[in-house]
Amino acid sequence: MMMPLTKVYLIMSGEYEDKTVRYVCMTKEIADTLVAQFNSLHDGDEWRVEKSCLVTNADQINIIPLYNVKLSADGVELNRFTSLGYSPNEEGDDVSSSYEQSSVRELTYLVQEEGSREFFHRYGAIATSMRGYDEALKMAQDGLAELETKRNMLIEQEKQDLEGLTALQRHQREVAKHRIF
Repeated sequence: MMMPLTKVYLIMSGEYEDKTVRYVCMTKEIADTLVAQFNSLHDGDEWRVEKSCLVTNADQINIIPLYNVKLSADGVELNRFTSLGYSPNEEGDDVSSSYEQSSVRELTYLVQEEGSREFFHRYGAIATSMRGYDEALKMAQDGLAELETKRNMLIEQEKQDLEGLTALQRHQREVAKHRIF
């Protein structure tokens, strides 16, 4: 019989590479109380509570390889890489239940064209699948076609919206799009 995972509450600070687990608490109430005290006395990073599990046996966790493929807007494969998914291995749990749904997301990246000092935004798609790179590549290609259709619909809608505007209104709208706050 599998031992159930014990929920714990992590007191965290920092972001990205500076992310740090400060304390582990057995109840959310204790963690919330401490975080409120830390945040009221500290001007630096906001401290926060994140829920996690206490693992006492490696068999309590399922580790699932995820296959990722990135495509540029013109369908060129930019790269492939694996990442790891994981889920609690609880009684009657299907290993893949948490990652059964593969996903496609829009990708935005910067490129510098040869001989230019400027960077330009480019768009593409990234797909993740637990069924291998070939499946992720097909999903990214399908997702890219869907994203392109949506983008074309938005461009067409923008053109229709602009047709009814005066020259001054079009200029104001264009200026507002590029304003940096």
